[in-house]
Amino acid sequence: MTLPKKVKIGHMEYAVSLDQKLLSGTSYLSSTEYAYFDSWEKKIGLNPQMPSEMQASEFLHEIFHGLFFTTGLTRTYGNYPAQHEEEIVTHLSRGLCTVFKDNPKLLDYFKEAICAE
Repeated sequence: MTLPKKVKIGHMEYAVSLDQKLLSGTSYLSSTEYAYFDSWEKKIGLNPQMPSEMQASEFLHEIFHGLFFTTGLTRTYGNYPAQHEEEIVTHLSRGLCTVFKDNPKLLDYFKEAICAE
């Protein structure tokens, strides 16, 4: 399984990488961070030591942050603390990963239905 090098969210394309800075806590993030979404630099970074299932969940989590940013949900709910966005994307990413894990053929269905010509 290979992590994609980029992902398009809305009209923006983001570079995706395993970020070594997340191992040491030397980045602008705290040492407890597993991943990040950077709208300014157009990057998603993931901690390279995460197990694959956790990496997938964290990647989806950051994609949800990208959706909040790209669709304007961040501005819509901007008068709420940033903690609310964090809680929402955390619950959605964990919940959706659980749905996919419990229903492995579901992803095939969506891929076929959405990508059909």
